[in-house]
Order: sequence, then structure tokens, then C-alpha cells
Amino acid sequence: SIDERVLRVLDDSAGVVAYRGLDFSYDLLRRTVHRILSGRGYRRPFPIEAVCGDFTDLGSADPTPGSADPSPHLFLLTGLTLGNYAEDALLRSLREGVIRAGDYLLVDARGHGLADPEVEPSNGSLTASYDLESVRRFVLGPVEVATEASGEDIDVGFDASRRLTVVPGAWNVVIHAKNLDLRMRLTGARVARERVDLAVTTLYDAEQLAAWFPSVGFEVVWRAARNGTSFFLLRCTGPA
Repeated sequence: SIDERVLRVLDDSAGVVAYRGLDFSYDLLRRTVHRILSGRGYRRPFPIEAVCGDFTDLGSADPTPGSADPSPHLFLLTGLTLGNYAEDALLRSLREGVIRAGDYLLVDARGHGLADPEVEPSNGSLTASYDLESVRRFVLGPVEVATEASGEDIDVGFDASRRLTVVPGAWNVVIHAKNLDLRMRLTGARVARERVDLAVTTLYDAEQLAAWFPSVGFEVVWRAARNGTSFFLLRCTGPA
């Protein structure tokens, strides 16, 4: 839905030359292509491509549709994806693999709202919004598929740390399973682990994040915030 909205805005202004969706979820790609293909009212037809793969390991894949065109390309890294990886390595991978100097990148990031980003609140306010039944079902899905356990059998914990992020003032929220003693569904093999990390997201101080982007080869050309989420349009300036 985000891609479709961006395409509509581009079509009303500069026009759309081509669209490529990239994700390692085949089902998500299928749904996305169907949605874009079903859209009506564009000024002219444009090619649509879907690539099932990992954008952090593109190998020799053709980086962009119409890559011989010297015009800038717009990349979207939305869904709070920036905070799922070490940010410097992620942006370096994109810059080396697909994004050229002069291209644009739209990213979103959730804010933590801390008055002092250097001090983690002791009352668990960073993790409270993730301690929900819907979040538990989402992160435990792969465990339930791979093992004989149900979600009720698994003890889920939440903690805040800085062991994954490299952005000043940012905090990782890590959701993990504790004290696992399960059987694999297909092989029956026993799995006993004290802790298994299931998901990670990152909460940012918007000002410090904006100031950090130039250190990895991107300048902020536009930014906005809504409902605790910040949006940044970045322009690639070249290798950092």
C-alpha cells in the first residue's frame, strides 16, 4: 500500500518509468504485484518486476530497472526495516549493491521519545508497547512451525539494549524466547536453549539519527514525523 501511494504521487508529478519490488517473501511479492497491476488511472503503462531475494545479498543481480538510465532512482526501505539490522552495514550493502550517487532512499524509523536518550528508563517503557498478544503470536510463528510447541508453552521476554545499533541515542528492543526445551516437528530432535532471539526493532532519537546519516554517505533532503514515526528522504552522496 505504501508503494502504491508513492507511485501515485510520482505519476502525478515526474511520472513513473518502472517499478521493481524486492523481498524474500514470495507471497508478499505476489500480493504487491497484483495490487500494482490492478491499479488504474496511471498516465502511461510502466514495466513491473518482482525479485524474490535478500536485498542485503544481491550478488550479480541487475541493481535497478532501467539501470542504464542516468536519471535518479527512488528506493523505499519502509516498514521500520532500518532498525532490524546494524544500520551502517545495511546502508553500506545497499549503497554498494544497488544505490548510486544521486539516487534517493526513503526510510522510516520509530522514535522512543526519551528526554535523555543516553539513559534507559527503569520502568520498561521502551518494551511495554511490544508486550502484546498480537506481537507474541507474530514472533512465535516460526517456532510453532518448526517445533511441536504452541505459543502457550514458550516463555517470551523483552529487553532493551544497544548491542545491535550503531546510531547514537538509539535503543534496540529484542524479543526473545527463554528456557526452551522443545522437540523439532520433523525430526523429533530435542532443542534446549537458555535463550533464542526472535525479533529485534530499534527506537531512535530523530535528531541524532538525522545527524548520523551523512556519516554513511547519505544527506537528508526532507523529513517529517507522524504518530511517533519519523520519515527521511535521503540522497546518496557516494561512499562514506
